[in-house]
Amino acid sequence: MNCPKCNDMTLNLTILAIMRDIRCFFESDPLRGTFTVENGNTRLNGDWFVGDWLIIADSRRHNGLYQLAEVPELEYPLIPPPPDSGYFKLSNGTNAEKAVADGEFEATIYAVLLPVGFLELAREIHAWREDPANAPSSLKSESEGVVGLDQWSATYATDANGVAAGWEKLFASRLDEWRKMFNSFKI
Repeated sequence: MNCPKCNDMTLNLTILAIMRDIRCFFESDPLRGTFTVENGNTRLNGDWFVGDWLIIADSRRHNGLYQLAEVPELEYPLIPPPPDSGYFKLSNGTNAEKAVADGEFEATIYAVLLPVGFLELAREIHAWREDPANAPSSLKSESEGVVGLDQWSATYATDANGVAAGWEKLFASRLDEWRKMFNSFKI
């Protein structure tokens, strides 16, 4: 499970791109420590729930945005972990099975407290980005001209200023309520 209302696992990448664009990561107090990943699962202390978002920062290999997913019982052959054990699978929007390599790593983990309105807008932006007609280099029209003459022309998707149309400009005014002047950290 990556997103309760969206089956496309690339939503994480869209959310991360939006957060970078508006320089707002909705992060809470940091949790610094050494974390262990075994069979793709990790244990997080505190009040974490399936579906929660988090950012891993300051690690060598795991920096990024993740969403907590359920740990399948089959990964614990003897006794499955109890539901409140704190064990989660980390999904980063790509292949959840290979999202985080097994082993120990030191990092800072931030709970990401996404407002409902932001998440709804992120889903809308994601749907817009996934539509091939909205690709920055989308060919809108093409003309061959007269046969035998080199009169080829093409029209690409652009904004009013002739710049390639993108989600950043199209949704900028709606994202402004969360936009910050400076980054809180790099990810």
